[in-house]
Order: sequence, then structure tokens, then C-alpha cells
Amino acid sequence: MLPDHPESQDWKDYVSECIRVCNGHIQVGIDDLTTELYRSTFGIKRLAVQLLKIAYIECRSAGRKSIKHADVSKAFVLVRIQAIRRMSNSYSFSRCSLVSPAPIWICDVHSIFQLIEIPMS
Repeated sequence: MLPDHPESQDWKDYVSECIRVCNGHIQVGIDDLTTELYRSTFGIKRLAVQLLKIAYIECRSAGRKSIKHADVSKAFVLVRIQAIRRMSNSYSFSRCSLVSPAPIWICDVHSIFQLIEIPMS
């Protein structure tokens, strides 16, 4: 089963149904949310629901009762960090020939590496 196209009516209907089911807990415009969810999940509906769940957890952690655009973006960043952490835990540094000599340019490299607990040499 292929994901929906970002401008398809099926994708817009799915996102609007997610908004309806959330019963007012999503305070993001339908157009912004469809774009952000598609950009973050490539239109895979199961991932869109998981991302909205993480965004809701983030908004509740911030003391709010409704999801804002920043919560969806932050949820995507958290999912990416978790993926990097899982990859780093399964990656062995015993073969130095497999490690790229190119530097990794992420916003703040040192804080990212501290966050995923990789020692920087």
C-alpha cells in the first residue's frame, strides 16, 4: 500500500479526521498540519498518528491542553534523536575503517553527541 500524495483529497481527509477525533486538542490549521505531517512522515498514516501522539505528550509536558505547530515539529526532532540513539547503540566502533572521516554538521554537534551518549574524540 503506497502513501497518499501530499495534495490528495484522501490525505487531507485523513488529517482532518485526525483533527476531528482529537476533539479540539489540535490548534494547528488543516493546511499547515497536512504539510507538516507529510513532511515528517512521507504520508504514512501510522507514523502520522504516532507523531501526533508524541506532539500531544509534548504539549502536556509544557502545561498546555492543545497541540501547536511547534509541538509537531518538536515531536519530529525527538523521533529523529531516538532513531539516532538506537543506531548508535547498535553500531560498533571497533572497525575504524567504517567510520566516516567527514564531520557531522548538526545544529550543535557537541550537544547532540552528548544527548545520544557518543564520546567525541
